Amino acid sequence: MSCKDRVEIKVRERSTGNTLRVYGQTSVAVDLSEQIAAKTALQNAALALAGRVLPGLAK
Repeated sequence: MSCKDRVEIKVRERSTGNTLRVYGQTSVAVDLSEQIAAKTALQNAALALAGRVLPGLAK
């Protein structure tokens, strides 16, 4: 079984609610179980996205 998942993060200005930036990451995982493949794909996408987003937010 394979699953393809997407994770998105929206960065918003707290006072106005305006969206400043949207980050997205897609990942695919393969496993014998669909649930485990989906969980792994989500974890991989979140890890890759965090690696791109966090350095930019730390500035």
